Amino acid sequence: MRSPLDDPGWLGALEQTEEACRRYLEELRWPDGISCPRCEGRSITPIPARRRFYCGRCRHFFSLTSGTAFHNSHLPIWKWFLTIELVLDSDGGLPANELTEVLGGNYATAWFVEHRIRAALLEAAGVRRHRPPAGCPTAERTYAASRVGRHHQLGLKYLPAYEAERRWRTSQRDNPHAFRDTVLALLRAEPLSKDELTGRRPTPGRREPTRSA
Repeated sequence: MRSPLDDPGWLGALEQTEEACRRYLEELRWPDGISCPRCEGRSITPIPARRRFYCGRCRHFFSLTSGTAFHNSHLPIWKWFLTIELVLDSDGGLPANELTEVLGGNYATAWFVEHRIRAALLEAAGVRRHRPPAGCPTAERTYAASRVGRHHQLGLKYLPAYEAERRWRTSQRDNPHAFRDTVLALLRAEPLSKDELTGRRPTPGRREPTRSA
């Protein structure tokens, strides 16, 4: 299966681009046909006007991104795909302030989309997301100075996700299906909880403090 990003001029008419990306995501998620994420039933009725599906078996409404790391995001799928491609192609990671210049919007949106990608890669590596013990400023400073580099100082609880991204990017260098496999990791990941998606946003131009997300 070819990624939409494999085609020259893929970023053309944005409406067509978005539909191509959504078709690609749908084929990856449901290669054998759409099934309900709640009961796995296949009595599915599409609701195109709302971009939703209805399961006749359990009466559940769901979307293409329900139950995945893509869910509860206002970003179109093509911006997610572009972010994944940029993250994979970067040498030392892609700071959110640079991503903001590409995607538009605000810094918090760029930071959160990258954070979701990192959390999914952490889960793909078999590491359970957890909140590490607080009160380790020395460990944070040491790790940030020696490993994180251009991302400046980070809260200790986010460092495993940054490390998972670095390892994933390195392991995918020679993989011709790196983009597909990264998208699959996001489809298989548990969505971030409400607590993980809320809290104080970092401020552009300042060092990233310990965040409560």
